[in-house]
Order: sequence, then structure tokens, then C-alpha cells
Amino acid sequence: MDDLKSIGMSCLRWKPLLFILSLFASIPANSAADPQEGVNACIVCHEYMGGDVGKPVSEWMGSTHQSMGVLCTFCHGGNETLEVSGLEQMSPQEIRDLARKAMYDWDDFVAKPDPVEMFDMCGQCHDDAVTVYRESIMGKAYLEERGGPSCSRCHGPHRNYMPEVPEICGDCHKDLVGFDQIEAMNVTPSTIDLLYEIRLREASKKIKGRGEQIFPEELDSFEIGFVTWGMVLFLAIIAVVLYRTLER
Repeated sequence: MDDLKSIGMSCLRWKPLLFILSLFASIPANSAADPQEGVNACIVCHEYMGGDVGKPVSEWMGSTHQSMGVLCTFCHGGNETLEVSGLEQMSPQEIRDLARKAMYDWDDFVAKPDPVEMFDMCGQCHDDAVTVYRESIMGKAYLEERGGPSCSRCHGPHRNYMPEVPEICGDCHKDLVGFDQIEAMNVTPSTIDLLYEIRLREASKKIKGRGEQIFPEELDSFEIGFVTWGMVLFLAIIAVVLYRTLER
């Protein structure tokens, strides 16, 4: 019993030292690993190049895609793990060679996606929305390259956002009457019929409004007859005046 008590007291005396040692033991063995680990080659190079080449990165920064961890290769493919330190010391040819290794040497690299690639790309995360849009009139027009807008046309390719409807529609449509009452992502033949009805109602309101300005009160049968006979009398007087004038 005394021996166990002695061992327990020894452990208490060594407890602070053991705690310190445990902290060192918890440090990963590769903590001094290559500083390039975790560096995204696409972001570093595009930022370094700047201008139009760097614009995708500046737009992506602070976007929803960045906050959700959606990186360049997720949509464009390629290799983001290349060594990119010392870009300042590289010649233009060396930078071009590096870009080729990061992009064009990879079969999955997509610089600017075609319609099908765009839908497949966005559908990885937004499958429901892409499925609906693919079957809509505008989606089919985009797939068939007949002028329909792509996903990035309305939502932005890198600084992704939810567009204001119908304001965003003004980029392609001049007449936006009724656009705020339809589902922009799901335009079907029934949507066109609905839009037609909405515009007819709006046009009727305008015509009625103009009529109320000209005739603030409806005329009864007596007033209509009075106005009619007044016009007849007026025309008769004009005819007599013209007749006498010509006789002279």
C-alpha cells in the first residue's frame, strides 16, 4: 500500500513535465513540411499575371463559391498542385511552360465550357435547378446555341450571385412587362401564354386610363344624341359658308 502511495506521489510531481511533453508529441511530424503544401497554383499564377487573367481570381475572392470551398479545378480541371514559387524570377517562356503543365497537359481541363459542359459542371452542385432550366425554352435555346443565356450569363462565372429579376432580363429583352410575374428559370409554352395574358391586361388598363382622362364621366343616351346633332349642325354651317364663298 505504501508503495502504491509512493508511486502516486511521484506521478503528481512529474505531471507538469508530462503535460509539456504531451504538447510536443501532439505537433505533427510534417509541421515543417514544404511551404507549398496547400497552395493553389491556379490562384497564385493568375494573381501574379493580373489584368484580365487575374480578374477571375479577384471576382472569386469573397464569393459564395470561395466560402463553400469550390476551387478552380472543380469547374475547370487541370492541376492546382504544381510548384509555383519564384514566379518573379521566371522568364515568360518558363511561365508559359508552367501554364501548359497546369492546364493543357490535362485531359479534364476546360478553359471556356461549351453549353453541355456548362450544364454538367453546374449540375454537380445545382442539379435540380439545371434540370429544370435544361427543359425550359431558354435552356434549350442555349443548348442549341440559339441565343439562350448560360448559367454564368445571369449568375456570374466567378463572382456568383442571385440576379435581380426582371432587371437582369433587360440585357436581352426590351419589353419587361410581366417578367416579374413569371418563373424565369422555367419558361415553357404555358409561361408564354401567361405572359401574353398579363400584357393584355396591362394594355387594357392603359387604354382604360386614357379613356377616363378624356371622358371623366360616361355619357348617357341624351348627351350622346345632343353631341351628335351638334356635330351635324356644325358641319351644316360649314357647308353653307363654303357654298356662299364659292358663289362669289
